Amino acid sequence: MVNLKKNSGVTLQELLIVITVIGFLAAILTMGYISQLKKGRDGRRRSDLEKIKLSFEDYFNDYGCYPTLEQLSVFENCGGDGFRPYLERIPCDPSGSPYKIIVEDSECPSWFAVYTNMEYLQDPDTKSNPCFSGCEVDEKSYNYAISSGNISPSEVAGASEGEGGEGCGSECFVLVEGECNHAKECHPPDQCFTNIPSCRELECCYSGCRVESCGGD
Repeated sequence: MVNLKKNSGVTLQELLIVITVIGFLAAILTMGYISQLKKGRDGRRRSDLEKIKLSFEDYFNDYGCYPTLEQLSVFENCGGDGFRPYLERIPCDPSGSPYKIIVEDSECPSWFAVYTNMEYLQDPDTKSNPCFSGCEVDEKSYNYAISSGNISPSEVAGASEGEGGEGCGSECFVLVEGECNHAKECHPPDQCFTNIPSCRELECCYSGCRVESCGGD
């Protein structure tokens, strides 16, 4: 009697299932690899910003001021040594572009902030940063920043964009006890004025919200 066996070959349906599973696993591995690359680049960004901050604080300890706008031009030269001895090499973003640095427009800056964009947005440190929701600086948005301890990166971003408090005009300044406020803090909108002679007579007034030439009626 002839014993007929069923064909034990792989069917097309089974082959498609195997291919689908392999493709799914490959996608997971690829996504994990890409995430690790992003984390690595973000780690370098954090390290770079901390190096810049430390160099600025060392500079401040020596001179009582942070570097001026003119001195910041050396930071456009990635890998350069124009800020020695405070920095051995000028760090740049992994993308190859310089980090965005803002300092007070003064002969003796009293604050600074450094901006970049992180790629891995699930990192707790990135999510808790003051700029995570976006800090607009020179018409570009940044999601991560560090600054001197006397000001927030988001305040600096607002200053660079000329943003005043609610109800304030385009040349709004904070008035505290009859004088322009030079303290590193913002005050309620009802304390903002544009028609104070003592403010207009000054070349520049600082309000923690913004930096702009005084003037206006």
